[in-house]
Amino acid sequence: MDNQAAPSTEFTPVIPPATQGTAGPPHQKPKVWIYLIAVILLIFTVYMVFGMIRASTNQEPAQTTAPTPTVMVTPTAAPLSQITQQSAFTEFQSNVATLSAAIAAFTANDPTLAPPTLVLPLGFTE
Repeated sequence: MDNQAAPSTEFTPVIPPATQGTAGPPHQKPKVWIYLIAVILLIFTVYMVFGMIRASTNQEPAQTTAPTPTVMVTPTAAPLSQITQQSAFTEFQSNVATLSAAIAAFTANDPTLAPPTLVLPLGFTE
């Protein structure tokens, strides 16, 4: 008989080379985002501080001025037109005054002014 090695019947798993030897921490990317956000906030804060300093140094002192007096204008009586002297105009003025008095005396909560009750055969049951 020949001295050849018989094939082994044992199963040995094959591990892909990309997954071998990865015993370190899983991901380091969250730290990068934290540093990026911190740098952006720092730049924004420095920008705001320098902007406030520049705005406070460039301000001119407020000028105080004496208040100007308010001019009171007294209305002058305009001459009445010829239409105000006619009888139709004076009658119209008295009719407007009568209507204004009737509107002022009107009570909107009058119980005789109840809305009508509508009965419509729509087929709904209560």
